[in-house]
Amino acid sequence: MNKPPSQAQAAAEIDAWMATLQQPVLRDLKGITDEEMEALYALAYHHYQAGHRQEALQRFKLLVTLDPLEQRFWLGLGGAAQRLYAVVYYEHKVYNSRKARWLLAGLGK
Repeated sequence: MNKPPSQAQAAAEIDAWMATLQQPVLRDLKGITDEEMEALYALAYHHYQAGHRQEALQRFKLLVTLDPLEQRFWLGLGGAAQRLYAVVYYEHKVYNSRKARWLLAGLGK
């Protein structure tokens, strides 16, 4: 049986995680401003709302890559992926087939 960590060990782990969160993300290293990130987010959200699933997915993947600590980027990515899956699953009537896997392979692009 594994013993739970001591209070000192837990505090050290929390400190290590906090130090990781203080590291610069790709957007900082590339010098991308808050305004540019907001413009990209607005574009991704527009595609999401307009039903442009693949475009929204690509924009949200870029946002998550640039700043993985921003929660709304992950939510957008998940929502876009879910919508794309729903199209494949319900509109194309391909449930667990080779065609479904082929259509969903576009998620990795």
